[in-house]
Amino acid sequence: MASLQGSKSYLDSLPDEVVKNILLHTMENDYLCHLEQHVQRSLRAALHTRRRIRIDYRHNGTSRRLLQRASEKQVGHLIDWLVLNTTSRRIRDIGKPLFFAAKTFGMSGGFAERLRAGRVSDWISPAQQARALTYMRDVAFLDFSYDTPNGLVAFPRRVNMFPNLTRCTLVFGAWSRCRSYQDQPLCAELSLLAGGDIGGASEMPHQLRQLLLATGVPENLDLPMVLTTFHQELYLAYDYGDWLGDSVYPVLAFRAKCLKLLKDQKKP
Repeated sequence: MASLQGSKSYLDSLPDEVVKNILLHTMENDYLCHLEQHVQRSLRAALHTRRRIRIDYRHNGTSRRLLQRASEKQVGHLIDWLVLNTTSRRIRDIGKPLFFAAKTFGMSGGFAERLRAGRVSDWISPAQQARALTYMRDVAFLDFSYDTPNGLVAFPRRVNMFPNLTRCTLVFGAWSRCRSYQDQPLCAELSLLAGGDIGGASEMPHQLRQLLLATGVPENLDLPMVLTTFHQELYLAYDYGDWLGDSVYPVLAFRAKCLKLLKDQKKP
């Protein structure tokens, strides 16, 4: 996408739909875009300067340090974002919504809630942070674990923060490998296949899907699951089905029953 900067005047003469198609074909989409990692690294980079934390402009000190610190598979996403913000006002207006709509974003559920509240540093304005949620179509939550069913219990609330979401991948076991932003690579197995599927994704168990739908997850949402290699090795001796039956299904079933009772009470 870096070549777009030299084609500024030519792009300005094209219709919006043509510009959108060009931007779509030039953006990085081979790997998950780890939005949360970018923000964490921008915070670290900003520690070296007294300026406000922004990564909108490619040539400021924070942006340069961020690119230097970025993992190899994330550099393309960062360059996309920086070029979209520095080519022209028109490219910025078209490109920002497209950036969020076209990529598959990885984050924790807690980060999504901070994004909705506009509390993700000065990366973009609070209003734009909330607006980004309305543009996103494809998200992967990376913080699911066998240790607790809390992530699945909170999932319906969190997934409904994205009004135009078409797919949300539940990734188990990635967070323990991704939390160390300095030392760990970005979960290497989370590369994207043709069509945007995350490598290793499988269909969600039917009972789990039905319970999630009963607790508020939209029916038309695609819900693949990924068990990372790390997670499979760590819990090799533990039966996945038993964990769902013992720890997850009873909690979700109770929650679904309570929601149904509340809904019935509101009926005239």
